Amino acid sequence: ADTTPPSAPAGLAVTGVTATGINLSWTASTDNVAVTGYKVERCQGAACTTFAQVGTPAGTTFNDTALLGNTTYRYQVRANDAAGNNSAYSSIVNGTTDATAPTQSAIASSAITSSGATITWTTNESSNSTVDYGLTTGYGSSAVNASMVTSHSVNLTGLSASTLYHYRVKSTDAAGNTATSADFTFTTLAAATATDWIGLYTPGALDSSYIDWIYVSCSKTPGGSSAAGSCSFVLPVSLASGPYEFRLFANDTFNLIATSNNVNVDVGISASPSSSFPGDTITATWGGIPTPTATDWIGLYTPGAANNAWIDWIYVSCSKTAGSALADGSCPFVLPSSLAAGTYNVTI
Repeated sequence: ADTTPPSAPAGLAVTGVTATGINLSWTASTDNVAVTGYKVERCQGAACTTFAQVGTPAGTTFNDTALLGNTTYRYQVRANDAAGNNSAYSSIVNGTTDATAPTQSAIASSAITSSGATITWTTNESSNSTVDYGLTTGYGSSAVNASMVTSHSVNLTGLSASTLYHYRVKSTDAAGNTATSADFTFTTLAAATATDWIGLYTPGALDSSYIDWIYVSCSKTPGGSSAAGSCSFVLPVSLASGPYEFRLFANDTFNLIATSNNVNVDVGISASPSSSFPGDTITATWGGIPTPTATDWIGLYTPGAANNAWIDWIYVSCSKTAGSALADGSCPFVLPSSLAAGTYNVTI
């Protein structure tokens, strides 16, 4: 008679959970004749010790179903052979059912264009990404990313210009629990036209209070439409020092498409290098002179000296002969060889 039991199953592990199920696997036992099956035992609770048999699979996997949600169970497995010999038990493994949907946060729309948008959000556990979207809260279209992540990003494409869209996001975790957000909206930008225009503004100014402007053709004459591009913009010479911004508007209207970061404008003069010797040549650079004249001039001074107490001077022509009016420019300036050590500045 066969009285030799199989070896104990090794490597018992939880391979997956759902809201009401736990999946197990282990390494096959061996026997001097043949292993005919396994006995799976279970108890309820993270520290339980009273096990009961719940399955007799022939192979090395077992899916336990109809369990309570968000509950911990413990499992052990042993093998048996045709002679009725049972192996020693495997190690004990814990598994917890997951009936809790992911928690969503930071839901937002960004990168909005006339034909697309990007929807982003985060979850407290890995889950997939679905965005339902459409013209009403009935939605009608969906975009899906099956990757299991906690930082979600879904691109919507093929949208209509100047249109209000509704959207909601869904996140399904590995256990099949799904979280669904409330309704959100965004409006796509207007389609690009030849009369889209760029205005220069003081931050906070009314849209109608532009300082200067150009079309997206980079001039005051409309050209072709341009959904993306760049332009050189000449700042008015009368511009005061301070922050400014650019705004992009649609089709000769004040329908705002986008606003730039702040651009700081400095009106004045600087000298470089900041440390020199008598007889050296420094460079004086100026800009933003509101009403330049040919006889604007640059003076070298001791800090705090009266305006008429210059040490040396040149016109903006870079000599002592007047040339052309220059709102912006630079000149070499030779420091007098007799200059004493100390601090000096240049003034225009």
